[in-house]
Amino acid sequence: MGPTAGRSWHRAGGALSVCAMKHALSALALSLSLAAALALPAVAQGPAETVTVGGAGKTTTFTVELANTKPAAEAGLAGRASLAKDRGLLIDYRTLGEPASPTMKGVTIGLDMLFLGPDGTITGIIQYARPGSLRPLWTGLGWVATMEIPAGQVAALGIKTGEKVRGKLFGNGG
Repeated sequence: MGPTAGRSWHRAGGALSVCAMKHALSALALSLSLAAALALPAVAQGPAETVTVGGAGKTTTFTVELANTKPAAEAGLAGRASLAKDRGLLIDYRTLGEPASPTMKGVTIGLDMLFLGPDGTITGIIQYARPGSLRPLWTGLGWVATMEIPAGQVAALGIKTGEKVRGKLFGNGG
């Protein structure tokens, strides 16, 4: 017999064997690891910027997280349970050194996506992008960045192509 054979811990209602104790501890460790992973934000909480969106005298302010690394851009807003209506994510694909092909992989909330030119001009919009879709989101040429905001905000705020996103990233405000 090995050194732990026959040993047991007593608990109310009976004994717990060494093997059962090891399984219980393994399950506890796994549960704690999962809980910690789920508690972490889906996007590395990097720098944030306040931007304004709009034109013709009507503007709306958003606080956006800047996804300026490849891992942060790939993660996007995946795993988020919610997103406040004045929050978002801004990805500048010029800093990533490769062409963009955004999808909704791993995203559990609906999003509106603004496709932005080098000066912050909105060149395309996708409303209510379907959570979890692997279909590449594409609105044509001329965009270098995307701004992801909660689904429904484009319609609610009347955001249109041709308007501008103003902030430090585009050198036009902020």
